[in-house]
Amino acid sequence: MAGDAMFPFPGPGADVDAVVADTMFRRRLVMARGRLDAELAGRTVAQLLTLDALADDPIDLHLDVEGDDLDAVFAVIDAIDTIGAPVRVRLAGRAGGLAVAVLAVGAERVVAPHARALVSEPVASFDGRPESVANWAEAHRTRLADLVGRLASATGRSEGEIRQIITESAVLDAERLVALSIADRIDVP
Repeated sequence: MAGDAMFPFPGPGADVDAVVADTMFRRRLVMARGRLDAELAGRTVAQLLTLDALADDPIDLHLDVEGDDLDAVFAVIDAIDTIGAPVRVRLAGRAGGLAVAVLAVGAERVVAPHARALVSEPVASFDGRPESVANWAEAHRTRLADLVGRLASATGRSEGEIRQIITESAVLDAERLVALSIADRIDVP
């Protein structure tokens, strides 16, 4: 027997993944899980923009990601910054690399009690002629400085303190994420 509208229990032969995706969409819930690369960032941004276009009600973004792809991190941050609906971000596992910045820019920032963030400098590489490599390295430093500035703005911390956390490759538990104003509170069941 299929379920009701609140709990759409799939009937025989139903595509469970489609039912889950539809239920999450109707509840305005976006799940970003895995490596935060161009593909995951693109899917996440598309879902955020679509939900924003449909209504101004809050959107819940659940994170369990790792990533040092600055372009992917900025794609999600820029979407959160520009859409009209408030985006409530919940760290439900881990945030590796600089993906923690996505949590920091949410309208509401919540961490699960056992959530962790390993905040570290991004690992990046580029091949090419020496002039191209030098130009790319300078662009990378500029992007990293922009992210440090955005994190400082979101948390009220100094850019120097944010750079130190990144340089130390700090592992931040839920309590420390709140203490550093990267998150507002710990979600206690």
